[in-house]
Amino acid sequence: MSFVKRRIDVTISLGEGKFGDTKGPDVTLSGYRVSVAVVAYNGDSQSQLQLRIFGLSQDMMNQLTVIGPIMTERRNNRILVAAGDEGQALSVVYEGTISQAWADYNSAPEVVFNVVALAAALHAVKPVNARSYRGATDVAVIASDLAGVMELAFENNGVSAQLSNPYFCGTALEQLRACARAAGISYTIDRGVLGIWPRNGARQGNAVEISAQKNLIGYPTFTGGGIAFTVLYTPELSLGGLVQVISTIEAAHGEWIVVSIVHSLEAEVPGGAWLSQILCQRQING
Repeated sequence: MSFVKRRIDVTISLGEGKFGDTKGPDVTLSGYRVSVAVVAYNGDSQSQLQLRIFGLSQDMMNQLTVIGPIMTERRNNRILVAAGDEGQALSVVYEGTISQAWADYNSAPEVVFNVVALAAALHAVKPVNARSYRGATDVAVIASDLAGVMELAFENNGVSAQLSNPYFCGTALEQLRACARAAGISYTIDRGVLGIWPRNGARQGNAVEISAQKNLIGYPTFTGGGIAFTVLYTPELSLGGLVQVISTIEAAHGEWIVVSIVHSLEAEVPGGAWLSQILCQRQING
């Protein structure tokens, strides 16, 4: 196998203004030793990022540590992580709101800067107006409105359900969760996109191939409700998306829906991790 150098770029934007709602200038960190862990599950839990970056200057860490570790208010401090092979276009691994950020000096002189982020941390606590709709209302319309409030792109994957005279209060994320429960649909906030799809369905798009020839590491294993497998990092994978498993294990062969993703990535580390652990279930028809 040929040697491939991995690269992870980290872009942080600190919220400005009295309430931190105004987007500040971007700080892009490139060429550093970085360790990334992204965890995303189907359901109401937000996808989470845990990131460690080594070799930052004291001034840079002081600047970024202003956003943590303990905040009395939630500001719109954003982080975007992009990864790929050196010399190639990078793909977005994660985008979200920083929950905590701090420097750890216990391993000096190799000081590490830590970041913990959630996909919609700000919108889980930021007050917004309640919303109501008269008559039968498309769930997709409500979700699209909430995506606009949360400054997310919107993706409807075949949801046609309606709610009668719906009313939602609380934060934008609480309203989204209530809407999804009332309509019996699935949703995810994934790299700047709010996607919705039928509870027993999947997100639209071509199924991602999972095979030993392309990305599969080892063999699929069976769980109580589906299968689990490990692959080389494949950016096309998404929560709620389809995969096509090609395997000599007949029971694992075929099309599955992704219900959990865990990415483990490292750059500037010899033999570093570059893989994803995936949990899938069969699509229920009818």
